[in-house]
Amino acid sequence: MSDARQLISEIHGATIEAEFERVAAKVQARFPNTSNPIDVLSIYQPELTFARRLVAQWKSDFPKGGRPPQYQAKKGLVALLEEEIAFWQGKTHPSAPAAEATTPEVADAPKLSLRQVALLYIYTRQHISNSEANAIARANGHTSGEKLYKHYNNLSKTENRTCIDGKALQPLIKDVQAVLPWLSGQQKEYVESELKTLKSKIIDRS
Repeated sequence: MSDARQLISEIHGATIEAEFERVAAKVQARFPNTSNPIDVLSIYQPELTFARRLVAQWKSDFPKGGRPPQYQAKKGLVALLEEEIAFWQGKTHPSAPAAEATTPEVADAPKLSLRQVALLYIYTRQHISNSEANAIARANGHTSGEKLYKHYNNLSKTENRTCIDGKALQPLIKDVQAVLPWLSGQQKEYVESELKTLKSKIIDRS
């Protein structure tokens, strides 16, 4: 355990460590025994972005003494993921100092539409439950968890993303393209393949 992780765990207890282990388990499930930093970052970076947004939203919406119990855990998760991402990006660019390897701040991150958020969760293999939808929607600058959940359920089926045509084609291409910057490694390659399939339909129609 790193010094930073040890300190955070001592201050805030086991909940933060459990949050980090939950995210790390996603990496192991998706890429067993991987040593590829791009694979690891393809899960860690979206998790960091969403955790930052949740922390910022809760900090804005609730007074200091009345924030949700998950607030400190998510806040600690941000610190742990920043440290872990710097480590793996240092492996990607070993000549660059680890401190230079950072992810975009919340203010710099482009706002995604609800459908784009749903796509990002699908492509990064993150589940959206009905009970979590409102919090995820708010963390991404929206108010309707119900709409987000409907988009997620609909687009989770591959055929609902790749077997469309007509007027629905161009908006979906736009949404998939908006999600691409948040992906890397095999996840990005998979989405680029889907995007190529969608764009080929436009060529076939012309």
